[in-house]
Amino acid sequence: MADFVCQIPVPQTQQELDQAVQTYLDANLSGLDLFCHWQAIREAAIAQSGSTSPAESDKTGAIAGEDSY
Repeated sequence: MADFVCQIPVPQTQQELDQAVQTYLDANLSGLDLFCHWQAIREAAIAQSGSTSPAESDKTGAIAGEDSY
């Protein structure tokens, strides 16, 4: 497989990530451009999800009623 380098910057803040997702959804991308935008969004989301504390993720990721089972 050919090596390639994406030139899309990885969003650093939540606002930049939100804007990148909206641009991704609105743009008519294909091929390498589509992949590079997706990869930048993915890397930013992973980096931001890793920066939350376990208590924060419990509050946002809890499923209502899961403790009743």
